[in-house]
Parts: sequence; C-alpha cells; structure tokens
Amino acid sequence: MLKYKITVTHGKHPIAEVKSEDERCVIAGEMLLAERGLLQNLLDAVNSVLKDGEPCSSFAGNAFSAYITPDITKISNEITDGGTELPTTDFKKLIKEYKRKNERIKR
Repeated sequence: MLKYKITVTHGKHPIAEVKSEDERCVIAGEMLLAERGLLQNLLDAVNSVLKDGEPCSSFAGNAFSAYITPDITKISNEITDGGTELPTTDFKKLIKEYKRKNERIKR
C-alpha cells in the first residue's frame, strides 16, 4: 500500500500536490499534476484493465505516459526519461483521490 498525502498549495494559483517519502508516489504525483487536465482519461485507461477486463491499456499525456496491466502500472516521464512502477489498484486510488482534491480547488 502506498503512503502519501495530498495537499493543496495556497496562493493565487493553488494546485494539488502529492507528498510522500516513497519515490514511486512522488513520480506518480508529478504525473497527476502535469496531466491534471486528462485525469478522467487516465482513470478510464486504468478502469479498462481493472473493471472491463482488458489485458493491458496505455495512456499518453503531455509529459507522461503509462502502460497499465491488472497488476502493475509503468509510468514514464517523456521529458526526463525517468519513471517508476506501482501496483495498479493503488495507482487507481491515488488518481481518484487526487482528482477529487483537484476538482475542489476553486479556479
């Protein structure tokens, strides 16, 4: 199980940020921040594997991509060539929580 906290920054342009000592969560959080306009697309890609039974799925955003299987999601940062792997069910929980926090921010 991933350990993280999602906070909202203060100021003129608040954003939701994932805070964690786990490097996997940090990278996943960077992806969610960078791709926050495409969170529903990312969630749909995860659900196609976890709910609809597809053997694999993929997501390509502005700076990050993900290869999703029922067990593991591989996240790649297309700018820095960095990346990580994390359990897909844990990643889905993180996406849903981040999406809720992001939607609560008044723009």
